[in-house]
Amino acid sequence: MATYVIGDIQGCARTLQALLAQLSLSGDDQLWCVGDLVNRGAGSLEVLRALKGLGARARVVLGNHDLHLLACSAGAAQGEGDTLSECLAAPDAPELLGWLRAQPLLYQEGERAMVHAGINPRWSWAEATAHARAAEEALRAPGGLETLARYHPSRKRLRLHSDVDLEPPPAWVGDLAWFTRVRVVSASGEVDERHKGGPTEVTRGAQPWFMLYEGRAPFDSARPRTLYFGHWAALGLRRGAQTCALDTGCIWGRYLTAMRAEDGAIFQQGLLEEALTASHQRAHAAERAEGGGA
Repeated sequence: MATYVIGDIQGCARTLQALLAQLSLSGDDQLWCVGDLVNRGAGSLEVLRALKGLGARARVVLGNHDLHLLACSAGAAQGEGDTLSECLAAPDAPELLGWLRAQPLLYQEGERAMVHAGINPRWSWAEATAHARAAEEALRAPGGLETLARYHPSRKRLRLHSDVDLEPPPAWVGDLAWFTRVRVVSASGEVDERHKGGPTEVTRGAQPWFMLYEGRAPFDSARPRTLYFGHWAALGLRRGAQTCALDTGCIWGRYLTAMRAEDGAIFQQGLLEEALTASHQRAHAAERAEGGGA
């Protein structure tokens, strides 16, 4: 059995199918997806159907765009450049969204694990797992999606209630920023959602989360040998001592990347869809400057 870990797909269905053809999955081979299955690309619905159709052979963690889709299903508004309407209107939307909602934020098998963006480097592995399980249970509970929509961490303008700033969000909503949005940790130890460049462009006192995670002492013996993640297209493919980044900017006109976990072999497929237009890129940059976007 081989395990292939794939970076952010973001609705690039044709590119995904071409990459899967390269991999030639067979037998008990598994496909791990580090989140952001949907949005920006035009084929989000096809991506969801394809991965759901793989059954237990597909392992998925939720990314910020996946959470955005779930929030939209509970009444949050789409932003400029979003491509989620087909998913929400599809006849099999209840089944697809139910499947997506059931996916974890942090997944582990033996000495390998994956998350979309990262984890709080101050947490032990046991604490990270506990925070993930608590957030997953809250998302799946009655009213969980409505709470997600109300305190949507992606874009301030998507909030449904005018009183949202009067009440602090539940702790699990705050934890979503670590699992699905973190790139850089500020000097005060918080998620710096404003950062949108590469790892060498961080503000003074801030550090990429994975550098703090890998440098934590004493070493946490419960950690997996490798933690795979995506979310950071400007970082690209990076193999660290304990982490591996796999978002190689497919939707930005670059590549969709898969790594075979057993030997580190890399498989890449160039974008077959249209890259984001200049107007979408400007909207995307504006969202991130406001502390939103992905």
